[in-house]
Amino acid sequence: MRMYCNNVSGATVYATPDTSRPVGKMYSTPSWFECRRDTGAYVGGPHPNRWHWTQADNGKWGWMKDTDIYSETDPVPTHIGNGIPQPC
Repeated sequence: MRMYCNNVSGATVYATPDTSRPVGKMYSTPSWFECRRDTGAYVGGPHPNRWHWTQADNGKWGWMKDTDIYSETDPVPTHIGNGIPQPC
């Protein structure tokens, strides 16, 4: 299920929920997200370890930092567990 959120245009999407391997950018806003997890690397903000699973504009899948999202227009479901959510 896709949930839409308003995000920073040009936000980086990463291969894992940390900032070590960028895979693409997200220029659209609002953008859609499949799920979120609260166990990623520290990003600050009100949800300091939250990351959102999505598809970057180049078609690659990955994680966006919660600090690049400024409003959830739909509640994004939580993914529990390690690895890529299939399904969330």
